[in-house]
Amino acid sequence: LDMTFERNFGLATQQLRVNTVQKEKELADKEVLPDFALSAFYSQATTVETERSAGLGIPITIPLINRNKHGIKAAELRLDAEQNTLRFEERKIKNLGEQILTEYNTAIHLVRHYKKTDLPELKQKIKRAQDEFIKGRLSFLSFLELDSEITETYFRVLDAQYNLADKLLDLLFLTGKKDIVSYLEAQ
Repeated sequence: LDMTFERNFGLATQQLRVNTVQKEKELADKEVLPDFALSAFYSQATTVETERSAGLGIPITIPLINRNKHGIKAAELRLDAEQNTLRFEERKIKNLGEQILTEYNTAIHLVRHYKKTDLPELKQKIKRAQDEFIKGRLSFLSFLELDSEITETYFRVLDAQYNLADKLLDLLFLTGKKDIVSYLEAQ
C-alpha cells in the first residue's frame, strides 16, 4: 500500500492543491497592509473660459487596523479543507487497497482450487460418456446431466480466472506498478 500513496495520480493532485493553498496562506500572512495605488489625472474643459484641472490620488482602504485578518482566516479554512480532503482520499485509497488485496487473495485461492489436471480429466469423462451413450450403455438424460455438470465446472473455472484478472487490473490501476504480480508473489 505504500507504493499506492507514492504513485496514485489522485493523491498527487490533491497534494498539489494542499501545497498551493499553503502558499496562498503564506502570501496572505505577508499581505497585512492593504494595497496602495497611485493615480494621476488631468482634464481640460472649454465652455466660456478654459478650465484645467490636474490631480494626484492615493486610494487607501479605510480599515488599516484590519491587517488582512479575513484573508488570512479564509486561507486557513481553505488549507484545512484541502488537508481534510487529502486525508479522506488517503483513507479511501487505503481501504480500497485492502479490499482489493483481500479480493485478489480470494480469487487466487479459487484459481488454485481448480487444478490444471482437472480440466483434461473432465474432457476424458465427457468423451467416455459420449462413447458409452453411442454404444447405448448410458441414457440420454444421464449424458446430458454429466455434460451440464462439466460445462458448469468449465464456466466456474473461467469465472475464477476472469475475477483474478479483474482484481489484478484493479491492483495495477491502484498502485501504478507494472510488475505487481511479481511484487505480490515475493511478499
